Amino acid sequence: MVIRNIGGPDLTKIPMRLLYSTDKAHKFTEDEEDEDGKLITYWLPKSQVEIDLIKNDIYEVELPVWLAREKGLI
Repeated sequence: MVIRNIGGPDLTKIPMRLLYSTDKAHKFTEDEEDEDGKLITYWLPKSQVEIDLIKNDIYEVELPVWLAREKGLI
């Protein structure tokens, strides 16, 4: 995880697998399961993230630290 400040909000980059996209949001996973064995997923608004393809369906997701904390990613 990288946290940086570029004159605006602190940002972090997290590699995640893209599962689904709508007009307004992306659905990602870090391929972790909860105690019931269900895949943990995260809906992130497109307006708050930038994504870059790493390979196949794995993306580097850049998002504000506050959003990553709110979603439980960090």
